[in-house]
Amino acid sequence: MGMSRRIVLTVALSTVMLMTACVGLNTFRTFYENPVSSEVSRNWRLADVKVTVPRTLSVSEERSIAPNADIVWREDKPGDRYAQVEGLVRNAAQLGAKGLKGSRPVRVEILVSNFHALTFEAE
Repeated sequence: MGMSRRIVLTVALSTVMLMTACVGLNTFRTFYENPVSSEVSRNWRLADVKVTVPRTLSVSEERSIAPNADIVWREDKPGDRYAQVEGLVRNAAQLGAKGLKGSRPVRVEILVSNFHALTFEAE
């Protein structure tokens, strides 16, 4: 194996190891205070989705691997990141609820506490 290829592989492996170590420092999870059983939701139909993205959340446009902010999103053009995240989450909830075809209308309320997308630098 050539020297330049060995250096590239070493850098790539070091980056993967660093990113893996960083993942261990943060715990990301979806939390449901009162989970709903499938028996209960079997008759549900999505009537509305309410998404709240508090304006108190910090937003970062910093060009780094792991910006320190609540919202890191750059896939849309620069603009109101709160509104962009709200739209993304609303669309995802509507898409995820397509299978709810029951007769009981329900409203899903989502409170966003952080939203991180992979930065271009991390990618």
